[in-house]
Amino acid sequence: EELVSLSIRIDNQVQTMIRLLDNLVVWARNHLHGITLQKQAVNIAAMATEICKLLKSQAGSKGVLLLQEVEETVVAEADGNMIELVLRNLVSNAIKFTNEGDSITISAYMQHKDVYVQVTDTGTGMPQDVADQLFGSKLSITTMGTAREKGTGLGLLLCKEFIEMNGGQISVSSVPNVGSSFTFRLPAQLSPDSSQVRHDSSKTNQA
Repeated sequence: EELVSLSIRIDNQVQTMIRLLDNLVVWARNHLHGITLQKQAVNIAAMATEICKLLKSQAGSKGVLLLQEVEETVVAEADGNMIELVLRNLVSNAIKFTNEGDSITISAYMQHKDVYVQVTDTGTGMPQDVADQLFGSKLSITTMGTAREKGTGLGLLLCKEFIEMNGGQISVSSVPNVGSSFTFRLPAQLSPDSSQVRHDSSKTNQA
């Protein structure tokens, strides 16, 4: 039992380090060399499914349930690698601020010519004035998670930069002890060619 407990802790720490290095590499490349947008049809449902599979172990170790409520018809016009990194960061961050028995839901819908994607959790939440600062400056803001997970705040800065580079916006609403909801908007792919819809996130770690 002790070995199992230690293995879970080691796995969580390794996953945290991988995400940190991933964010640092992408951030450095973006600021030092620039990143060229490669817009395509992005199937949000398929991407959400892959992210839930990827983070299932991290969520399971805290007893957190991952839910996905996205219709297959929700398709955005954006850089698939960037949006995968954004969504993965938001879900991972939500796990950080949830406790056993909490849930995290990825949802999305189309409105007019836009796609809205939401990551909503039933975690610790925060005062709205604190939430407003998350995307309000170039300074990273970070706090300890419910299991004392550490972070740099770099992930949310990347999310903001990447969403804006793709012609969208990102925002957050939160209530202490109720939870938080992060929402980002992207241009919709109104008539996607199904053969070109992106759902493979295998290249993300190379971004």
